[in-house]
Amino acid sequence: MRNGRTGLAAVAALAVLGAGGMASCQAEEDPISITEDTISTDVLVTASVRTTQDGIWWDYVLENTSSEAVWIVEPRGALVFADRSVAEGVALVAAMYPVRGDVDHAQAPATAVVELAPGETREGTGTAPRPLEPFSDREGDRPVRLPAEPATARICAGYVTSSQVEGAGGVRDLEDGTFSLGNAVGFPLQRLACSTTHPLT
Repeated sequence: MRNGRTGLAAVAALAVLGAGGMASCQAEEDPISITEDTISTDVLVTASVRTTQDGIWWDYVLENTSSEAVWIVEPRGALVFADRSVAEGVALVAAMYPVRGDVDHAQAPATAVVELAPGETREGTGTAPRPLEPFSDREGDRPVRLPAEPATARICAGYVTSSQVEGAGGVRDLEDGTFSLGNAVGFPLQRLACSTTHPLT
């Protein structure tokens, strides 16, 4: 089993690259790292992607192929990161993100999740506007770097296993048929499930 754990953000010097490089600045590590080593195979993401000049739309199927239940973020919307598993690729990611220690929160940050039993599937649709905006934690922050002209995109979803968060106080029943997972619990534990790459036209 490939764990696909997300990398933690590092505070580092930032450099502006020329037009031949990435489009903007970032720290040494993005909060979400998409590489061959971080993509898990325990949950499968199948996506049918359509593109126009104004946006990207996708139909997705999430399938839990593991032997235990998982809590997963549905990729109905997504934030954009570089896909470092391929050249000139981006990943449209629905996941949990690190909780900033320099920000006061009225409520602990949490992300909507759904439970998938072993062998269970879930379908849905998602969209992202174009031009693609790179992930930035808060307004005014420097965004992560994206390829200047992305050639491919893949759809990714963050998830944790039920056993990882059982008793940790992470998953909360909102009593309206929905559930949320605290980012402080979920982010360090989450794995990433991703679709194959799709050409951007």
